[in-house]
Amino acid sequence: MAQAGRFPTMSAAPMPVIKAAHYTLIAKLIETGEADRIVGVADHIDIRDRAEHLRDVLSAVGTYVDAILDDTSYNAPLGTLSPSKVKDLVNGFKDLVSDTIGTLNTASIDLEAA
Repeated sequence: MAQAGRFPTMSAAPMPVIKAAHYTLIAKLIETGEADRIVGVADHIDIRDRAEHLRDVLSAVGTYVDAILDDTSYNAPLGTLSPSKVKDLVNGFKDLVSDTIGTLNTASIDLEAA
């Protein structure tokens, strides 16, 4: 027979921000799933679908990157990683994502028009 107090109780402490961000990233990646396979030569729909897939995946990764950088900046010694530097890094990531998706969307439009 179990004695009272022998089993640990659930902590009321909140989940650490990084752990929550990681769980959210994994959940979003599972929800998004893998990219559809392209059979043969890709047509404009295949390329558009890949752009949409990457948009979803990179959006989730971007949210995670933002959380990691914010937490790192908060915990880093004063002046090591300023909020403005974090903002620059996040904006750089967003630019990379935008360029990637834009290039794929343009290729899809060009292929459709061909």
